[in-house]
This record gives sequence, structure tokens and C-alpha cells, in this order.
Amino acid sequence: MKSWNTLFIRQGFAVREYSKNEFDFLNETEENIEFLIECLQKAGANFTRQHFFLTIHSEPVTEKEWLVAADFSHRGYGEGLWFHAEKEEPKIRELDLYISGLVRQLNRLELFTMGSCDGHGKRYASIQFRPGVSMDKAAKHFSIISEKMSKSETSA
Repeated sequence: MKSWNTLFIRQGFAVREYSKNEFDFLNETEENIEFLIECLQKAGANFTRQHFFLTIHSEPVTEKEWLVAADFSHRGYGEGLWFHAEKEEPKIRELDLYISGLVRQLNRLELFTMGSCDGHGKRYASIQFRPGVSMDKAAKHFSIISEKMSKSETSA
């Protein structure tokens, strides 16, 4: 079973776990915090929030249950859902379910995106980078990720 921290990061939330099941939201937008709270409520989690601090009193849900809690009809569909990656944080609720965490991390690494789609189960996922983003830098990061994933699969 995944930890709450892993579930949050995979979905793209910028939280910091400072103690087991205790998090701060100091680097997250209010809109994304509200969405995270909605997801926790849908997942049936028992938690308390005090300003920018969250304590979860229940065990993590499964990844499948978390994805159900973070999803809603037509998530990521629509026009006008763009953000200026160099100047603002994405609204996680506007990003596709299965790619939101990756988009958030790419932008954090200054590999700024201008569009993304998880494929909605019908086609391959895609990410469009803003002009000027180094594709060599992007390829290097994806190579490192791929290598770490391969090693973790063989050691399991």
C-alpha cells in the first residue's frame, strides 16, 4: 500500500511530510489545497487541518481508491485550462488524472509545459513543452527516471 505522501506526490500536490501522516502546505496554492481536501473527504479519510498543516488520522487508501477520489467527470477536458508555467502553479483539478503529477514535477524542474493529455484511455499520453525548453535536459531526466524504475522492478 502506498503512503499518503506518495499518493499526494503522484497526483502533483506540493506538500511536505514532516512527520508520519503530518504535512505542511506552505508551498501549495490555496486552490490546490482545497482540491486535496475534497479528495481526502471523497476517500473517506479522517483528518484535521489547521491553516497550512494537515494531520491524517487514518491509514492510506489504496492507489485505486485515491484515483477514484481525485477523479471526476471530464477532468482535464476543456478549453481555457492553460496556465503560464513560468509564472504560476497549475491547478491540479484541471490537469488530467494520470499525468498531473508528472506535469507538476516537470514544471518544478523548469521543464515548462504548455499542454498535456493522459490519453483518456484511448491514445498515448503526451506533453508539449514551451519553446526554449531543452529537450536534452528533458531526455536526461526521463532517462534517470526510467533507469530508477527498471532497478526498482528488478529488485522487487
